[in-house]
Amino acid sequence: MNATDGVGQGRRWPRPSTIAAGTKESSRGNLNHNGATAVEPERLAQPAKEEAGPVELRELLKHALAGGAGMIKHTISDLSEEEAAQRPHGLSPIVWQVGHLAVTEARLVQELLGVEVELPASYGHLFPYGSSGDGPLPPLSEVSEAFERVHEQLLKATDEDLSRAADGGRLYSTVGGALLFADHHRWYHIGKIMTLRGLLGKQRLLG
Repeated sequence: MNATDGVGQGRRWPRPSTIAAGTKESSRGNLNHNGATAVEPERLAQPAKEEAGPVELRELLKHALAGGAGMIKHTISDLSEEEAAQRPHGLSPIVWQVGHLAVTEARLVQELLGVEVELPASYGHLFPYGSSGDGPLPPLSEVSEAFERVHEQLLKATDEDLSRAADGGRLYSTVGGALLFADHHRWYHIGKIMTLRGLLGKQRLLG
C-alpha cells in the first residue's frame, strides 16, 4: 500500500535500534553501535506529508453502483428470452431477479430524490419482495431496459447529502446507507443469477 491509501502509509518510522544514545560521527552520517543510521528524535515528530487523502465516500458509491449495474448487464448479455424465463428447481427466473431490482430501486429513487421512475403498472405485483416469479413475465429486454433507467436515476442520489436521514427501518438510516443497501442487494441477486446460469448450463463468468 502507498500514501494514497489514506492510512498513513507515507510515514516511515525507524526501528527502535536506530535511536540510541552514545552514537558517534562517521563519514556516512550518525551511526549507532549496530551500524544503523541514527535518527534524531525531533525528526520523528515530522512524518512525511501524505500525497493524498482517502477517496470520498460518494465516489466509492458511484463506482460500486456502476460496477454492480455492469455486472448485471454482463450476466444477462448471452441469455435468450426463453432462458431468462426458465425456473430450474422452481427458483425465481433471471428475468424476475432483474425486475425485482428495478422495482426495489425505483422506490429508493422516489424516497431519496422525490423522483418517480415510470415503470409499467404490472411490475408492482410481478416483482415485489416475496413474490414467487410465476409467469407470465415481461421479456428480459424490456425489464433490463427498465433497470437501466432506474440505475441512471439512482446514481444521482450519490450527489445528495449522504448523512441526511432516510427511513429504511433496520436496513438503513441515511442516504448513504440506502445506497450501500442498494449495492449489497444487487450483489445478492447477482449471486442468484449466477446460480441460475449454472443450472441452465451457461458459461461460468466468475471464479
